[in-house]
Amino acid sequence: MPIVDSIVVVGFGENDKAYEAFSELKSLSDQQKLTARSAAIVERDEKGTLQIKDSFDAESGVATTGGGLVGTLLGVIGGPYGALLGLTGGALAGGSYEMRRGDEQDEVLTQINAAINPGHTVLVAQVNEPTVAVLDKAMGDLGGVVIRRSEADVLTELEAAEDAANAAQAAARKTVREKKMAEIKEKREDRIAALKAKFSHHS
Repeated sequence: MPIVDSIVVVGFGENDKAYEAFSELKSLSDQQKLTARSAAIVERDEKGTLQIKDSFDAESGVATTGGGLVGTLLGVIGGPYGALLGLTGGALAGGSYEMRRGDEQDEVLTQINAAINPGHTVLVAQVNEPTVAVLDKAMGDLGGVVIRRSEADVLTELEAAEDAANAAQAAARKTVREKKMAEIKEKREDRIAALKAKFSHHS
């Protein structure tokens, strides 16, 4: 059976369960039932701001603040790129963690962002799974609902987000330059007009 490379978001009715899930994920990885490459406990406050409460990156072997692909993902969603892309907060209402059918057509970053609801704490992880059943059962036993998206799709959208941000920044700089040039031209025209008026007055 092929290994499934995924980014998962696990939401819970009780926020404390996210911490139990974090420990359970590391335990499953230690038992080699799956490979947890990076993970984070993420809290979104009522204003939509993301806070990383705990995290680890298997490649570095130490706990890091938002390490690995998960850290990059959360940095994009919660940072300036996220604001540019309109990812200003979770979009699901009423504490429901089920993705709505219509959302399946949305961009992956939008889906992941929508799963991190204001006022809730979730587990976000980058995992390699021989079967999705192991993690789904472990998280289900804790009352969690797993939202799983392809690692490849997430990588593609993160790259696209960077390109979009760079393009937007370039467009903004161009607009500023054009505005400055327009102001300079306007001032030049005003200066010429003023000079003409002065000379006309003297003549």
